[in-house]
Amino acid sequence: MKKILLLTKTLLAAVLLCMGQNAWGEEVVLNSTQSAYVDAANATTNYNGASVEKLQINNTQYRDWSSGNDGSVKFNSGGKVALYKFALSSIKDIGTITGVTFTVKGQTNDANNKSTSPVRVLGYTPSWDASTITQATLTNNGNAEALTGTVSGKGSFQPLNTTAGLTINAGETTLDVNAVTYVQSAIDADNDYVTIALAVNLGRVAYLETSAKLTVTYTTATTYDVTFSETNGVEATIKIDDTDVTAGTVLTDGSYDFTATATGYEDYNGSFTVNGENMNVEFTMTAKPVYSYTVNAKAGDVVLEKLVEGEGYKDDNVYYHYKQVINYGGTLYQSPAISSAYKTSFILDSNAKVVDRAYSQPGTPVTNVVYLAEGEDVFTRGTGSSADSRCSMGAGGYASSKTAFVNLEPGKYILKISNRCSGDRTGIHNFYKGDEESPFFSANGNGYNAERTSEEFTLTETTTLYMLGGDNNQYVDWLYIVKTGDATVSITPANAKSTYVTTYALDFTDVEGLDAYVATAAANGTVALEEVGAVPAGTPLILVGTAGTEYTVPVAASASAPAVNMLLAGDGTTPFSDSTYDYILYSDGLFYQIGSGTVATNKAYLHCASDPTAKGNQARGLRLSFGGNITGVANVEAAAEAKAQDGKFIENGKIVIVKNGVKYNAAGQQVK
Repeated sequence: MKKILLLTKTLLAAVLLCMGQNAWGEEVVLNSTQSAYVDAANATTNYNGASVEKLQINNTQYRDWSSGNDGSVKFNSGGKVALYKFALSSIKDIGTITGVTFTVKGQTNDANNKSTSPVRVLGYTPSWDASTITQATLTNNGNAEALTGTVSGKGSFQPLNTTAGLTINAGETTLDVNAVTYVQSAIDADNDYVTIALAVNLGRVAYLETSAKLTVTYTTATTYDVTFSETNGVEATIKIDDTDVTAGTVLTDGSYDFTATATGYEDYNGSFTVNGENMNVEFTMTAKPVYSYTVNAKAGDVVLEKLVEGEGYKDDNVYYHYKQVINYGGTLYQSPAISSAYKTSFILDSNAKVVDRAYSQPGTPVTNVVYLAEGEDVFTRGTGSSADSRCSMGAGGYASSKTAFVNLEPGKYILKISNRCSGDRTGIHNFYKGDEESPFFSANGNGYNAERTSEEFTLTETTTLYMLGGDNNQYVDWLYIVKTGDATVSITPANAKSTYVTTYALDFTDVEGLDAYVATAAANGTVALEEVGAVPAGTPLILVGTAGTEYTVPVAASASAPAVNMLLAGDGTTPFSDSTYDYILYSDGLFYQIGSGTVATNKAYLHCASDPTAKGNQARGLRLSFGGNITGVANVEAAAEAKAQDGKFIENGKIVIVKNGVKYNAAGQQVK
């Protein structure tokens, strides 16, 4: 059925074409009748376009109208929004409107003018006059925030058919928006004009001429409804001459080519002819095959890590983020950015496709890497606008409260981070050892990919590291930790045999020239000693080495307490009493019982449950048996005595037999 020249409101809701001056019809240009801009910094001052040399937009904080967002537009401090008014009287009865485009000029004679984006184009519905409009008088339909609007129609500002950020250049710029429905709705409501408004993101500014224009394309020919149906119900986007007509359109008689596109389907190219009636164009799309893919981080022939894997449709352009740095077996590898981005793509042209991302070691190799993490994996994910292009794996992390991220064994380390900061910041990320109140490292921020390295720090026990700092726009991109050495303790024995109490867990296993023992038994005037390696903090020991020599003992990551140890740690305050079987090691290498005094906190003493001198002489002291055997042949080293006791001993590594106070070697020869 033929349509009358003026479309009904219901039909116009389907009109989405914007074809310009061609076979679709004629065009008329509407010049703005009034213009103004409103300033959040001064709610009572009018900025009439007729009274200023240029309109200005800047510092408007907007939200887009994509899925899940409410489309709000609001001022920041000092923000400005420009408005242009267009009279509708000349187009109310012209015929069928097929397209409306908006054109504005950026200032060409202003030294500060540059290409500006992203810019949003909106329709402002309430009545206004350029001589009186101010920020304070903007209508919000009851909303508390100034300049608030949503796709559902609430508020003063209505989005047109695009939510994309557009660009205004110096000189004339036609912005890629379609205002057919907006203009036709105003005509149907018998409004006298429409308003186009411009907003720009925070930190952006554009200087505009005080006039703009709407180009309205229309036709007076007879038009017909045309709809499109995919036979299997595929949700496709339909275009004629690059114009989206998915929801249907009105056309005059003639032949037309169209393209249908849909995710997961081959593009469909078809044609149809309008011949004096409404019509539905049916077509069938072909599904694309699904291919799998894997992206590997690779150094030469070695696969360092699988970066990503997934599935997509044949011939898809698959985008993926990659890591700037990788820890492979304790060695650091890196891959450079591509035009400041750690993001790239490939064409999925085969099934089970394998893509290699090349990595290499830095010019100065980094080894002994014990920890590496992406910031977003261990902290709160930051979503700053530049994360996608500037950060390893496309994101980073911050910590609004102290957040644990790694446990480290005792040792010496350095910490390195890469952080993203919006401007210069001091101490933006603070790092802590355990429950210490002061950070051992504070990382400043300056722009993107700022790398910071801590001073070497030492951990004497297994310790949790924490981070605090940053926010949604300043965050850690990645961080890694290199172990530079072992944590150690220096011990200098005053005597060849001395007692010692460990402050930290220590490992004496490979300390050349210094041995550590615990006491396991005491009887017959002898103390049995057992050699130990790694021991926990607070373990009382007997050390055997060279007096006055400084020994370096590594701190142990973990250790178990000896099963038996008759040595006790002194506390520096408890009085020593001879009423118990307690003994102190003297410089002659024997344990003696004393009557009074205290034992220092870093020294140990021997505590026996019963008198260990039953077959010995208490005055002479308790001798040390390093083999642990105190009943038979024992490896006993004793201080020189006035008269040796009878028995069989090991002295200086040799067997010594004592009979009636006289020493003999194993061959029966007398020795001194």
